Order: sequence, then structure tokens, then C-alpha cells
Amino acid sequence: MRLYGDFLRYVAKPKLTIVVTGTNGKTTISALIAGVLRKEGKSVSFNDWGANHHAGVARCLLDAVDLFNRPTKDAVVVELDELISPLDLPALQPDYVVISNLARDSMLRNAHPAYIAGRLKEALAGSAHSVVIVNGDDPLSCFLGEGHRRLVFGVADQHTDPWGSSTARSAAYMPPGGTTWCRKLTERATA
Repeated sequence: MRLYGDFLRYVAKPKLTIVVTGTNGKTTISALIAGVLRKEGKSVSFNDWGANHHAGVARCLLDAVDLFNRPTKDAVVVELDELISPLDLPALQPDYVVISNLARDSMLRNAHPAYIAGRLKEALAGSAHSVVIVNGDDPLSCFLGEGHRRLVFGVADQHTDPWGSSTARSAAYMPPGGTTWCRKLTERATA
């Protein structure tokens, strides 16, 4: 990356590029997606070593091209740190962006979920054609992707959740409409 700062923008991408970001579950979701694609017979490059910053993303893409910058894989699944997403997401121009959730994390790094949401919103603005897949059970992340084609995933029946509704924990960070709006999005997506 030091030798060529625009590497991510100019390296050839496979036919299918998927980025997974969010606070929790990035590695698991990336592994599940890569596993499904491989089961379908696709060759996949995926940063399964957990390096989700610039160098790890670059290495993942290098694995998907030959010496002459021609794609050698059918797909690339990139786990991307949510804080660097405004730098890397526009350069990647993914077909799909999966957002797992947004939550408090390290107090020194990204302790405020609304800050993380702002960073992701900024990143998505530079990836206009991407389909955004959001977590309908997470009141903050389900609002991301406005202006994009948006798909919503979630768990329909949460009555066994030992923590109860996420509404009380997330109310301070919810945009107008709150969980009711998210739930309607989820219900429409699964209908």
C-alpha cells in the first residue's frame, strides 16, 4: 500500500465482490458466504486470516488476480474493518455490502455506535451501485444503505432472547422510526 496508494481502486476484481463489515461477526459471516460460494463450485478469495485493514484487504485481492492483473477467482469476500470503510469501500466498489451490526466496541477505538454508523454511511456514499444487506434486528445498522438497493436479514422470532429487546439498549442511537421501522423492513424483505 505504501508503494501504490490507489492499489485497491485499480486491482482487477472478480465478477462478484462482497464486503462484510460491522462491529461483530465479520469473520463468521465472511466464512459462511465464502463457504456457500465454494459449495456452489465458485473459486473464492477471502481474507480468512482476519486481516481486515488495508494490507489484509490488498492481500485478499492479490490472491484473486494473476501477475498481469487478470482475475483468477470467481468471487472475492472481503472482511473490512468498519472504521477504515470510508477509505477502502469506494475503491473496492463491491456488488454487495453486508453490515452485521453496530455496537459499542473498544472505548479507545470506536466507543460510540452513532460514530461508526456515520463512517459507514460515508463509505456507502462512495459505492452507489452496491446492494446493501443490513441487520433488521439491529436498530442502528438497519437504517444504513438509504439510496441503495437494500436487503434486510434478521431473526423473526426473538422471544427466547435472554437479553430481551435491543430497543432499550439502542434507543439513544436510533433514528426516528426506531425498531418499528426496522421490523417493517424485515417483514417486507421476508414476505
